[in-house]
Amino acid sequence: LAEFVRVGASQRVNLHLEGIARITAFFEGSMLVTPAHVKAVAKNIIVHRLVLKPGKEFTTTKEEVFEEILRLTEMPSWK
Repeated sequence: LAEFVRVGASQRVNLHLEGIARITAFFEGSMLVTPAHVKAVAKNIIVHRLVLKPGKEFTTTKEEVFEEILRLTEMPSWK
């Protein structure tokens, strides 16, 4: 995937992910944020922060790159 991405999300994206995941959990009636909440909001927060390398936007989209990153990232076990 490194051959497609020129710039990715910064470290501060974690703050945004956590905040929006907390709000999502709350509106779903939960006071507990799970990895599923984070996964549900991650695309909307991260995709627009990705910048593809020049020329790569003709062969793939930021959404496709993000989906591949998500597919390769193992979700932590949750009790």
